[in-house]
Amino acid sequence: MLKIQRTTDRTVIVLTISGRLDAENVSELRQSLAAEPANAVVVLDLADLVLADREVVRLLREFETRERIVLRNCPGYIRMWMAAENSERQARRSTMNRELGVWTHENSALVLIDYQKEMFEVIRSETSAELADLNVRLLARAARAFDMPVVLSTVGVKYHINGPTHASILSELPGVEPIDRTSMNAFEDRAFSDAVKSTGRKRLIFGALHTEICLTFAVVQALKEGYEAMFVADAVGGRSQSAHRTAIERLAHAGAVPNTALAVVTELFRDWASPLADKAREVIYWYFGEVTRMKADVGVSEVEKQAAKTTEHA
Repeated sequence: MLKIQRTTDRTVIVLTISGRLDAENVSELRQSLAAEPANAVVVLDLADLVLADREVVRLLREFETRERIVLRNCPGYIRMWMAAENSERQARRSTMNRELGVWTHENSALVLIDYQKEMFEVIRSETSAELADLNVRLLARAARAFDMPVVLSTVGVKYHINGPTHASILSELPGVEPIDRTSMNAFEDRAFSDAVKSTGRKRLIFGALHTEICLTFAVVQALKEGYEAMFVADAVGGRSQSAHRTAIERLAHAGAVPNTALAVVTELFRDWASPLADKAREVIYWYFGEVTRMKADVGVSEVEKQAAKTTEHA
Protein backbone atom coordinates (compact mmCIF):
# COMPACT_ATOMS: atom_id res chain seq x y z
CA MET A 1 0.00 0.00 0.00
CA LEU A 2 1.26 3.49 -0.87
CA LYS A 3 1.37 6.08 1.92
CA ILE A 4 2.01 9.79 1.40
CA GLN A 5 2.62 11.89 4.50
CA ARG A 6 2.71 15.67 4.11
CA THR A 7 4.71 18.00 6.35
CA THR A 8 5.99 21.53 5.89
CA ASP A 9 9.34 23.08 6.71
CA ARG A 10 8.92 26.83 6.31
CA THR A 11 8.56 27.34 2.55
CA VAL A 12 9.34 23.72 1.70
CA ILE A 13 6.72 21.00 1.49
CA VAL A 14 7.90 17.49 2.28
CA LEU A 15 6.01 14.48 0.99
CA THR A 16 7.29 11.32 2.66
CA ILE A 17 6.56 8.39 0.39
CA SER A 18 6.45 4.93 1.88
CA GLY A 19 5.18 1.55 0.80
CA ARG A 20 4.83 0.16 -2.68
CA LEU A 21 4.78 2.46 -5.72
CA ASP A 22 3.72 0.90 -9.01
CA ALA A 23 1.86 1.72 -12.20
CA GLU A 24 -1.52 1.14 -10.54
CA ASN A 25 -1.15 3.67 -7.73
CA VAL A 26 1.25 6.21 -9.22
CA SER A 27 -1.74 8.45 -9.95
CA GLU A 28 -2.01 9.07 -6.19
CA LEU A 29 1.45 10.62 -6.22
CA ARG A 30 0.62 12.73 -9.25
CA GLN A 31 -2.54 14.01 -7.56
CA SER A 32 -0.67 14.91 -4.39
CA LEU A 33 1.88 16.91 -6.37
CA ALA A 34 -0.81 18.60 -8.44
CA ALA A 35 -2.54 19.75 -5.25
CA GLU A 36 0.51 21.71 -4.07
CA PRO A 37 0.92 25.43 -4.87
CA ALA A 38 2.50 26.02 -8.25
CA ASN A 39 5.41 28.04 -6.80
CA ALA A 40 6.14 25.71 -3.86
CA VAL A 41 9.28 23.63 -3.54
CA VAL A 42 8.30 20.01 -2.93
CA VAL A 43 10.71 17.47 -1.46
CA LEU A 44 9.91 13.83 -2.10
CA ASP A 45 11.46 11.75 0.68
CA LEU A 46 11.90 8.24 -0.74
CA ALA A 47 13.74 6.56 2.13
CA ASP A 48 10.96 4.05 2.77
CA LEU A 49 9.79 3.64 -0.80
CA VAL A 50 9.52 0.25 -2.45
CA LEU A 51 9.56 0.69 -6.21
CA ALA A 52 7.72 -2.33 -7.62
CA ASP A 53 7.47 -1.22 -11.23
CA ARG A 54 10.48 -0.01 -13.13
CA GLU A 55 8.21 1.84 -15.52
CA VAL A 56 7.67 4.32 -12.68
CA VAL A 57 11.36 5.23 -12.92
CA ARG A 58 10.51 7.40 -15.90
CA LEU A 59 8.07 9.34 -13.75
CA LEU A 60 10.65 9.90 -10.98
CA ARG A 61 13.17 10.94 -13.61
CA GLU A 62 10.61 13.41 -14.96
CA PHE A 63 10.04 14.79 -11.46
CA GLU A 64 13.76 15.32 -10.93
CA THR A 65 14.01 17.49 -14.04
CA ARG A 66 11.42 19.93 -12.66
CA GLU A 67 12.80 22.94 -10.82
CA ARG A 68 10.41 22.74 -7.86
CA ILE A 69 10.68 19.01 -7.11
CA VAL A 70 13.61 17.53 -5.20
CA LEU A 71 14.19 13.82 -4.57
CA ARG A 72 15.65 13.08 -1.13
CA ASN A 73 16.93 9.80 0.34
CA CYS A 74 16.50 8.11 -3.01
CA PRO A 75 17.51 4.42 -2.65
CA GLY A 76 20.60 3.35 -4.56
CA TYR A 77 18.79 0.82 -6.73
CA ILE A 78 16.35 3.50 -7.90
CA ARG A 79 19.28 5.77 -8.78
CA MET A 80 20.79 2.91 -10.76
CA TRP A 81 17.52 2.38 -12.65
CA MET A 82 17.27 6.10 -13.37
CA ALA A 83 20.85 6.12 -14.70
CA ALA A 84 20.03 3.09 -16.85
CA GLU A 85 16.96 4.87 -18.19
CA ASN A 86 19.14 7.84 -19.17
CA SER A 87 21.59 5.52 -20.93
CA GLU A 88 18.77 3.73 -22.73
CA ARG A 89 17.35 7.00 -24.01
CA GLN A 90 20.78 8.03 -25.31
CA ALA A 91 21.34 4.62 -26.91
CA ARG A 92 17.95 4.72 -28.64
CA ARG A 93 18.59 8.26 -29.86
CA SER A 94 22.02 7.32 -31.21
CA THR A 95 20.76 4.19 -32.98
CA MET A 96 17.65 5.76 -34.49
CA ASN A 97 19.38 8.94 -35.71
CA ARG A 98 21.95 7.36 -37.98
CA GLU A 99 22.23 8.37 -41.62
CA LEU A 100 19.17 6.35 -42.62
CA GLY A 101 16.66 6.62 -39.81
CA VAL A 102 13.98 4.34 -41.24
CA TRP A 103 14.50 0.70 -42.13
CA THR A 104 13.66 -0.50 -45.62
CA HIS A 105 12.82 -3.85 -47.18
CA GLU A 106 15.95 -3.55 -49.34
CA ASN A 107 18.40 -3.42 -46.44
CA SER A 108 16.72 -5.67 -43.84
CA ALA A 109 16.28 -9.36 -43.14
CA LEU A 110 13.71 -11.02 -40.88
CA VAL A 111 15.04 -13.40 -38.21
CA LEU A 112 12.53 -15.61 -36.38
CA ILE A 113 13.69 -17.80 -33.51
CA ASP A 114 11.99 -20.56 -31.50
CA TYR A 115 8.30 -20.01 -32.26
CA GLN A 116 7.45 -23.45 -30.92
CA LYS A 117 4.48 -24.85 -28.98
CA GLU A 118 6.40 -25.21 -25.73
CA MET A 119 7.47 -21.55 -25.85
CA PHE A 120 4.01 -20.20 -26.62
CA GLU A 121 2.45 -22.19 -23.76
CA VAL A 122 4.29 -20.30 -21.03
CA ILE A 123 3.98 -16.71 -22.29
CA ARG A 124 2.77 -14.61 -19.36
CA SER A 125 3.61 -11.09 -20.55
CA GLU A 126 1.71 -8.20 -22.09
CA THR A 127 1.01 -9.69 -25.55
CA SER A 128 -1.00 -12.92 -25.48
CA ALA A 129 0.37 -16.03 -27.16
CA GLU A 130 -2.43 -15.89 -29.73
CA LEU A 131 -1.72 -12.28 -30.68
CA ALA A 132 2.03 -12.85 -30.71
CA ASP A 133 1.50 -15.71 -33.16
CA LEU A 134 -0.61 -13.46 -35.39
CA ASN A 135 1.97 -10.68 -35.26
CA VAL A 136 4.72 -13.10 -36.29
CA ARG A 137 2.56 -14.23 -39.21
CA LEU A 138 2.12 -10.58 -40.17
CA LEU A 139 5.90 -10.13 -40.25
CA ALA A 140 6.33 -13.32 -42.27
CA ARG A 141 3.68 -12.29 -44.83
CA ALA A 142 5.25 -8.86 -45.19
CA ALA A 143 8.74 -10.30 -45.65
CA ARG A 144 7.44 -12.62 -48.36
CA ALA A 145 5.46 -9.82 -50.06
CA PHE A 146 8.47 -7.49 -50.01
CA ASP A 147 10.93 -10.20 -51.12
CA MET A 148 13.00 -10.00 -47.94
CA PRO A 149 15.27 -12.84 -46.80
CA VAL A 150 14.03 -14.80 -43.79
CA VAL A 151 16.07 -16.90 -41.36
CA LEU A 152 13.96 -19.30 -39.28
CA SER A 153 15.31 -21.32 -36.36
CA THR A 154 14.17 -23.75 -33.69
CA VAL A 155 15.81 -25.19 -30.60
CA GLY A 156 15.84 -28.76 -29.33
CA VAL A 157 13.68 -30.43 -31.99
CA LYS A 158 16.28 -33.06 -32.89
CA TYR A 159 16.66 -34.01 -29.23
CA HIS A 160 12.89 -34.14 -28.67
CA ILE A 161 13.05 -31.29 -26.16
CA ASN A 162 10.65 -29.12 -28.14
CA GLY A 163 8.30 -29.48 -31.06
CA PRO A 164 8.69 -27.80 -34.47
CA THR A 165 7.81 -24.26 -35.48
CA HIS A 166 4.09 -23.49 -35.05
CA ALA A 167 2.31 -24.77 -38.15
CA SER A 168 0.49 -21.43 -38.49
CA ILE A 169 3.81 -19.61 -38.84
CA LEU A 170 5.48 -22.23 -40.99
CA SER A 171 2.58 -22.06 -43.45
CA GLU A 172 3.42 -18.40 -44.08
CA LEU A 173 7.00 -19.26 -45.05
CA PRO A 174 6.91 -21.81 -47.89
CA GLY A 175 10.39 -22.94 -48.86
CA VAL A 176 12.02 -21.66 -45.65
CA GLU A 177 13.68 -24.50 -43.76
CA PRO A 178 14.05 -24.09 -39.98
CA ILE A 179 17.59 -24.38 -38.64
CA ASP A 180 17.48 -26.51 -35.51
CA ARG A 181 19.96 -25.77 -32.73
CA THR A 182 20.96 -26.82 -29.25
CA SER A 183 22.33 -23.42 -28.20
CA MET A 184 20.15 -20.79 -26.54
CA ASN A 185 22.21 -18.09 -28.24
CA ALA A 186 21.36 -18.74 -31.88
CA PHE A 187 24.55 -17.07 -33.08
CA GLU A 188 26.60 -19.78 -31.37
CA ASP A 189 25.19 -22.19 -33.95
CA ARG A 190 27.36 -22.14 -37.07
CA ALA A 191 24.54 -22.97 -39.49
CA PHE A 192 22.40 -20.16 -38.10
CA SER A 193 25.23 -17.63 -38.12
CA ASP A 194 26.15 -18.56 -41.69
CA ALA A 195 22.50 -18.28 -42.78
CA VAL A 196 22.30 -14.75 -41.39
CA LYS A 197 25.54 -13.79 -43.15
CA SER A 198 24.30 -15.25 -46.41
CA THR A 199 21.34 -12.82 -46.46
CA GLY A 200 23.82 -10.04 -47.17
CA ARG A 201 21.82 -7.71 -44.94
CA LYS A 202 23.27 -5.79 -41.99
CA ARG A 203 19.93 -4.77 -40.55
CA LEU A 204 18.15 -7.61 -38.78
CA ILE A 205 14.53 -7.54 -37.59
CA PHE A 206 14.17 -10.04 -34.75
CA GLY A 207 11.30 -11.95 -33.29
CA ALA A 208 11.94 -14.77 -30.81
CA LEU A 209 10.65 -16.64 -27.80
CA HIS A 210 11.29 -16.03 -25.09
CA THR A 211 12.12 -12.33 -24.80
CA GLU A 212 14.48 -12.78 -21.87
CA ILE A 213 16.47 -15.68 -23.33
CA CYS A 214 16.61 -16.52 -27.03
CA LEU A 215 15.63 -13.03 -28.23
CA THR A 216 18.00 -11.23 -25.88
CA PHE A 217 20.99 -13.50 -26.47
CA ALA A 218 20.66 -13.35 -30.26
CA VAL A 219 20.15 -9.59 -30.41
CA VAL A 220 23.06 -8.64 -28.16
CA GLN A 221 25.31 -11.04 -30.07
CA ALA A 222 24.19 -9.55 -33.38
CA LEU A 223 25.03 -6.08 -32.13
CA LYS A 224 28.46 -7.25 -31.01
CA GLU A 225 29.09 -8.73 -34.46
CA GLY A 226 28.34 -5.44 -36.18
CA TYR A 227 24.72 -5.86 -37.23
CA GLU A 228 22.01 -3.33 -36.53
CA ALA A 229 19.15 -4.96 -34.66
CA MET A 230 15.44 -4.22 -34.33
CA PHE A 231 13.14 -6.32 -32.15
CA VAL A 232 9.37 -6.53 -32.45
CA ALA A 233 8.00 -6.11 -28.93
CA ASP A 234 4.47 -7.36 -29.63
CA ALA A 235 5.66 -10.45 -31.51
CA VAL A 236 7.62 -11.75 -28.53
CA GLY A 237 6.83 -12.73 -24.96
CA GLY A 238 8.34 -13.83 -21.67
CA ARG A 239 7.54 -16.22 -18.86
CA SER A 240 6.50 -13.21 -16.77
CA GLN A 241 5.88 -9.53 -17.34
CA SER A 242 8.94 -8.73 -15.24
CA ALA A 243 11.18 -11.03 -17.30
CA HIS A 244 9.82 -9.66 -20.58
CA ARG A 245 10.07 -6.00 -19.58
CA THR A 246 13.56 -6.34 -18.08
CA ALA A 247 14.77 -7.98 -21.28
CA ILE A 248 13.32 -5.19 -23.40
CA GLU A 249 15.12 -2.65 -21.22
CA ARG A 250 18.37 -4.58 -21.61
CA LEU A 251 17.99 -4.69 -25.39
CA ALA A 252 17.23 -0.99 -25.70
CA HIS A 253 20.15 -0.22 -23.41
CA ALA A 254 22.40 -2.32 -25.65
CA GLY A 255 21.37 -0.26 -28.70
CA ALA A 256 18.67 -2.37 -30.35
CA VAL A 257 15.65 -0.60 -31.82
CA PRO A 258 12.23 -1.49 -30.34
CA ASN A 259 9.25 -1.61 -32.68
CA THR A 260 5.86 -3.27 -33.12
CA ALA A 261 4.65 -5.57 -35.87
CA LEU A 262 2.29 -3.32 -37.82
CA ALA A 263 4.72 -0.40 -37.50
CA VAL A 264 7.49 -2.58 -38.95
CA VAL A 265 5.36 -3.41 -41.98
CA THR A 266 4.51 0.23 -42.66
CA GLU A 267 8.12 1.32 -42.13
CA LEU A 268 9.39 -1.18 -44.68
CA PHE A 269 7.41 0.39 -47.54
CA ARG A 270 6.23 3.79 -46.16
CA ASP A 271 4.44 5.16 -49.24
CA TRP A 272 0.92 4.31 -50.43
CA ALA A 273 1.95 5.35 -53.96
CA SER A 274 5.02 3.09 -54.05
CA PRO A 275 5.24 -0.08 -56.18
CA LEU A 276 4.85 -2.10 -52.99
CA ALA A 277 1.62 -0.41 -51.92
CA ASP A 278 -0.77 -3.01 -53.35
CA LYS A 279 1.14 -5.86 -51.69
CA ALA A 280 1.25 -3.90 -48.44
CA ARG A 281 -2.50 -3.27 -48.51
CA GLU A 282 -3.17 -6.95 -49.01
CA VAL A 283 -0.99 -7.87 -46.04
CA ILE A 284 -2.31 -5.14 -43.77
CA TYR A 285 -5.99 -5.71 -44.55
CA TRP A 286 -5.50 -9.44 -44.00
CA TYR A 287 -4.11 -8.55 -40.57
CA PHE A 288 -7.04 -6.24 -39.78
CA GLY A 289 -9.44 -9.04 -40.61
CA GLU A 290 -7.59 -11.55 -38.44
CA VAL A 291 -7.17 -9.25 -35.47
CA THR A 292 -10.86 -8.29 -35.63
CA ARG A 293 -11.95 -11.93 -35.58
CA MET A 294 -9.62 -12.51 -32.66
CA LYS A 295 -11.23 -9.60 -30.79
CA ALA A 296 -7.77 -8.49 -29.72
CA ASP A 297 -7.22 -5.12 -28.10
CA VAL A 298 -5.94 -3.58 -31.33
CA GLY A 299 -7.68 -0.61 -32.90
CA VAL A 300 -9.26 -1.20 -36.30
CA SER A 301 -11.63 1.38 -37.80
CA GLU A 302 -14.93 0.51 -39.47
CA VAL A 303 -13.48 1.58 -42.81
CA GLU A 304 -10.52 -0.74 -42.27
CA LYS A 305 -12.81 -3.61 -41.30
CA GLN A 306 -14.80 -3.12 -44.49
CA ALA A 307 -11.61 -2.98 -46.56
CA ALA A 308 -10.47 -6.21 -44.89
CA LYS A 309 -13.74 -7.93 -45.84
CA THR A 310 -13.47 -6.65 -49.41
CA THR A 311 -9.88 -7.90 -49.70
CA GLU A 312 -10.83 -11.25 -48.21
CA HIS A 313 -13.60 -11.85 -50.76
CA ALA A 314 -11.69 -10.46 -53.74
